[in-house]
Amino acid sequence: MGVKVVEVGARDGLQNEPQPVPPARRVELIRRLAATGLRTIEAGAFVSPRRVPQMAATDAVLAALGDLAPAVALPVLVANDSGLDAALAAGARTIALFTAATDGFNRRNIKCTVAESLVRFAALADRAQAAGATVRGYLSCAVACPYDGPVRPAQVAAVAGRLA
Repeated sequence: MGVKVVEVGARDGLQNEPQPVPPARRVELIRRLAATGLRTIEAGAFVSPRRVPQMAATDAVLAALGDLAPAVALPVLVANDSGLDAALAAGARTIALFTAATDGFNRRNIKCTVAESLVRFAALADRAQAAGATVRGYLSCAVACPYDGPVRPAQVAAVAGRLA
């Protein structure tokens, strides 16, 4: 069994910046990360620019990084059908889907419960795979939730099992 490092700073880190980082700077960051030897770098998200303006123009970021493939995988996060449509139209080859182990985090981030997110993501995963994309799922709040507090390991295991 090996370890796979997935760098998410170009998406998760930058989406928390108070001001959007221009696409050219995001491209520069990802190129520098790739130069360190990282082979999977989450390049951005196809989410509403009204809700997460820092991720606007992820299509331009992907277009500018086309020469990195196939040596570097550039997954992008999507949360719904319109995000998946935009990601596929931009040429995304790996789609990242996330849910949380808690309803509190999910309601604040993707406007649904854990159970509802799993139903939504099953349909998105099917669509992405039918389009030839790879799907990566991941789980947030595996230890604690900023809204619901500590998370029981059994709860994490149950959600992770359903996500898998």
